[in-house]
Amino acid sequence: MVNRVQNGGFEQSTSGSADPAPFWTGTDVVVESGNQLLGIKNIRMADSGSFISQQLLPLVVGQVYTFKVAVATAGQGSGGTLDVNITGNPTRSFDADNLTNNPYIYYNFDFTAININTILTITNNTLNSSIRLDAISVRLA
Repeated sequence: MVNRVQNGGFEQSTSGSADPAPFWTGTDVVVESGNQLLGIKNIRMADSGSFISQQLLPLVVGQVYTFKVAVATAGQGSGGTLDVNITGNPTRSFDADNLTNNPYIYYNFDFTAININTILTITNNTLNSSIRLDAISVRLA
């Protein structure tokens, strides 16, 4: 099954850069090496309000897809949420206090595509925690 997220492991991004390109845009993020789950890179969302976003490869309206992300470095005392928005669908919020601290753990949910052209946005809305992400995917369920 084709991953509708391009560069979901940040392997094409430049280590140490605050620009997660190609394919991604973001604010207050850093591409890292050495803290990844898979490959050689990951993204660190530094502070509350930081985000990454990209337009997904085209979806088929009415099809069910699974969003999946590996998360690390949140956990007890983080407060707030990690929010995932997919165009046309309700925002999914993961309680940061219940997310893993380390190692990485996968979080996922299914959604029904209601737009062909869809934007994925992941926002760190924790109160006091950076969050590391890796291996982001959207695939047919």
